[in-house]
Amino acid sequence: MIPGNTRYSPVAFAAALFLASTAPAASILTPYNVVVSGNFTDANTDVGGGLAVGGVAAMNGFSIADALDGESLTAFPGPNGTTGTAFIAAGGATGEASIFNGNWYFSGTDSTFYNNGTGNAVSSNPVTFSTAFQQFTSVSTQLSNDSTTKGDSCTASGNVTTCTVSASGLNIINVADSVVASGQALNINGVSSTSWVIINVSGATGTLSGDIEINGAGNNGDNSPAGAQDVLFNFDQATAITLGGSSMGSVLAPDAAVTGDGGQFVGSLVAASFTAGASGGTEFHNFTFQGTTFAPEPAPLACVGAGLIALALIRRRRQG
Repeated sequence: MIPGNTRYSPVAFAAALFLASTAPAASILTPYNVVVSGNFTDANTDVGGGLAVGGVAAMNGFSIADALDGESLTAFPGPNGTTGTAFIAAGGATGEASIFNGNWYFSGTDSTFYNNGTGNAVSSNPVTFSTAFQQFTSVSTQLSNDSTTKGDSCTASGNVTTCTVSASGLNIINVADSVVASGQALNINGVSSTSWVIINVSGATGTLSGDIEINGAGNNGDNSPAGAQDVLFNFDQATAITLGGSSMGSVLAPDAAVTGDGGQFVGSLVAASFTAGASGGTEFHNFTFQGTTFAPEPAPLACVGAGLIALALIRRRRQG
């Protein structure tokens, strides 16, 4: 991972997601690298950050939280006012997997789960997935309905679309699913630690192409450009998505069944489920989305695990 330092800069929001009040830092979406409301199935690879699964986590030869990149374990919720639960499998865990950092919770027992760190099993699930995904869906809908585009300067030439963002803070770009489909290339320029990008993608099904460049650089696993943490693809309408071989940028798709097409995914993934495709397992790299200037409409606060959802999010900035 790119070496990271943590810098705290509080930003007030009307509603925030997935963060217990005891935890001092998190992404705008979730501190977890991957969070799904249903089942998660992958093999012979890893999730570099935290993994939260509302259903069954079926893994084989799998590693969890082995590359937190300076992300504090206190960013993750825990039961009874604690923090640090980096792996959750609310419906149980099967297969062979190892956790390298943090505590874990899964329903039932699994004799092939290995603790390669200093964490411990916790006795109860610290996350209410139904509540969290109601919030995710609400935010996704609000983003897709935003009628004001900023930094929306995109040009298409053949199978390449180039978008240059220009606004400080939030930039919103609206595209059809064909722009990010297989065989299409998307270049996003002008992304910085103070200008991040929401890309609203229309369409019920689609493929997020692996041919994505941010500020002229493409997916390179843990050495991907730092701008990868400042781009979010919002699939408000999607019920099924295939991740391209080397997708880059976070994905908010709370109602979508996501299939991995092998290769590497760089960003946060929020989805209804995840399944490895015929090309093999997907390797997840812990570039959690860090954009902050987004204030959704006021929504009732809800309990997530032991604490109330916080009203203040804190931006964690990587410096490499």
